[in-house]
Amino acid sequence: DVPEKGHEVPLDEARVHREGSDITVVAYGLMLYTTLGVANKLSEEHRVETEVVEPRTLYPLDKETILQSAKKTGKFLVISEANLTGSVSAEIAAIVAREAFEWLDAPVMRLGAPNVPAAAFARPMMDFFVPSAEKIEAAMLELARY
Repeated sequence: DVPEKGHEVPLDEARVHREGSDITVVAYGLMLYTTLGVANKLSEEHRVETEVVEPRTLYPLDKETILQSAKKTGKFLVISEANLTGSVSAEIAAIVAREAFEWLDAPVMRLGAPNVPAAAFARPMMDFFVPSAEKIEAAMLELARY
């Protein structure tokens, strides 16, 4: 839906799309809505309550909302369709590992594309490259069970 009147998104405020108490997942871009679907599924099937946070902007990054969520749940996963090496998800993971370490009950986890030189465009390659709902679910369950 597009608002009739002007709509502004704050450039320095993350959005908590789903409240949760068991794990925190930060997701943005293409991964956000897949993550929300998996979070709902895990709630129904496994009683895992996932807090899903969307940074909305990567610079400036709303570190406080992300850190508060990580401290609240004690378990943190960041998901992106970008390569893991040299990515924004690596920076977010480093911030949480450094600034929320004493509240964490598990290692900071990341899920992203494999470290390959270029993004894929053919459907079979995209299926391999972009984290699927199944890969997201597996990562979230691994973290929840830690």
